[in-house]
Amino acid sequence: MSRFRNLEFESHDERSEGEQEEARDAAFWKNKADAEYRNGWYENALRFYSRSLEMEVGSPPAWVGQTRCLIWLGEYPEAEVWANKALERFKENGDLVAALAQCNGRMRRFAPAQEMSDRAMKAQGDSAYRWTVRGEVLLARKQSTADYCFQRAIQQDAHWQTPLEVGAVCLFWEHPAKSVPWFRKAAEAAPEEPIVWLQLARAQRKLGQVAAARRTLNECLKIAPGHRAVNAELAELEHRADEKSWFGKIRRLFE
Repeated sequence: MSRFRNLEFESHDERSEGEQEEARDAAFWKNKADAEYRNGWYENALRFYSRSLEMEVGSPPAWVGQTRCLIWLGEYPEAEVWANKALERFKENGDLVAALAQCNGRMRRFAPAQEMSDRAMKAQGDSAYRWTVRGEVLLARKQSTADYCFQRAIQQDAHWQTPLEVGAVCLFWEHPAKSVPWFRKAAEAAPEEPIVWLQLARAQRKLGQVAAARRTLNECLKIAPGHRAVNAELAELEHRADEKSWFGKIRRLFE
């Protein structure tokens, strides 16, 4: 947990120009974290969720957001610790239990993941996240009912972030063909969001659709010129294409 010790609600010094100090309450940082999370900037979102919790430790959504960031950063043991820490405060909170299920699934502990997903679904309330995690656990276990759960997630929350997250889950578990329709659904709902096109291009690259991925990334750059993640993905795409080309193979013989 070394790199996340500072999440124990310590103070932060960074400030953005033009922001009014009096407006920087817990809700301000939570909203800022949510925006960074939607854009895939999980490190930034993690810091902002931490700031929000410094000011309002009794906010389950901020705890859930913090844990989800850690999961997407691949910091599964840390995510598990923070989910359990939050559950000490919020007994059987369905989204926190779902986050714990997702942690276990990512660590290939499928039996506990299934059990925790069952607990999450039995908890009070409902959410797209719980259905997405349910689908992820089933997908990881190669069960066909995963698609039903993903559809239920969309029914719970039709915001473009839901199909984006479902697509990302499918891509994580090496199902790029399954992920493409979800990313396209997100792109139809939010064509101005670079992250949906970036994820679509990643799925296309995984499928070997290099030309399609290149077109997707170039179209994305028209929406967001200079977007560093898109440019990095495009550079990686070109590098891999060069490595596989006849010219690239000959060139490397003389390097």
